[in-house]
Amino acid sequence: MDKKKNYTNFLNLCDKIQKQYYNSVIEQHVQKKQLEKEFFRFTKEMDITFKNWLTQIRRNEREKHISNYERKVKIELNTYKINRNTFEIKKSQWILKQIYFWKDHHHSIKYISSQESEIKHEKNYFTFNEDEKKLKMIYDFLCETEYRNKTYYFIRNTSYKTFKDVIIGNSVKKKVNWNAYINSLKYFIEKMYSKNLLEGSNLWILTADAFLVNNKSFTNKNISNKTTPSATITNVIDSLFIRVDRVQNI
Repeated sequence: MDKKKNYTNFLNLCDKIQKQYYNSVIEQHVQKKQLEKEFFRFTKEMDITFKNWLTQIRRNEREKHISNYERKVKIELNTYKINRNTFEIKKSQWILKQIYFWKDHHHSIKYISSQESEIKHEKNYFTFNEDEKKLKMIYDFLCETEYRNKTYYFIRNTSYKTFKDVIIGNSVKKKVNWNAYINSLKYFIEKMYSKNLLEGSNLWILTADAFLVNNKSFTNKNISNKTTPSATITNVIDSLFIRVDRVQNI
């Protein structure tokens, strides 16, 4: 009789354990679904929040703020790993993934629609992010440069003062004359932006307002639609930025 009773108690205990396990699985499944929904909502809100945050920061300060934010998230991630907070770890890892993407494409971040146009002290001109030594180096290169036994003259009849006024953002009194095809000017300006040397809203409008091509005016639509120049010209212009990079690394 005792054996039968013990066996019945064992079955009841097994049944109880099984029900607890089943309820636990159901609860975990529900929690997982809730966490998935919460994570999806978090990523959407985070994406919007970050873009709104960027519009409040001056263009030349955005990369610095992103780097500071990256350090903050890494510190938080280490804390979550110590505490084994799986959900927060996942969120932090997602944020870092987005930060790495944003940093890899930092030159395009500068073109995010911004409220800066409403700031009265913000001039609608180019801004040069480096010192005058590098600016003079770029000017000298564009005036005359040797590349594979051939001399190239990208700008003609333009003083250094005029070139400097255009690039550093002074009011344009005289345009820079680009002595080459328009697509090479487009490539040069894009290269300046990609290297974070040059900034400015309304990229091609500014370029059309600041440059002539072979002594002729052009529209921002003309330059924005032009294709990449020949491999020879891109190699020549690329050689300039290789020199600039070397100066930065000294």
